[in-house]
Amino acid sequence: MRIQNSVTEVGGRVDVPLDALLNGGGLHCVYQPFVDLDTGSVLAHEALLRGPANTPWESPVVLLQAAGDAGRLVDLETRSLRDSLRQAENQSRGRALTLFVNIEPSTLTQRLDV
Repeated sequence: MRIQNSVTEVGGRVDVPLDALLNGGGLHCVYQPFVDLDTGSVLAHEALLRGPANTPWESPVVLLQAAGDAGRLVDLETRSLRDSLRQAENQSRGRALTLFVNIEPSTLTQRLDV
């Protein structure tokens, strides 16, 4: 399935364009805990970007492919980084925490105003 950068109907569902997602249209992070198997304590979290539920955008593979095809991968990853840092700050309540965020090396060579 190829996602266009426009409104598309997929399997009876109306999908939103990539630009709308990048501008606040339903992207969010879920957090995978890293757990110490001996103690059960959470050591860190990995932020995983997702799109709106029950749409093709829910798949990170679809998100990354569409953003790459549109030349918007840096925008997508910057959005993911910004959102995950903001959410981590809100959740930490001033406590130190370790957060992993997946970013392509090519994104790191761009000027990131996060």
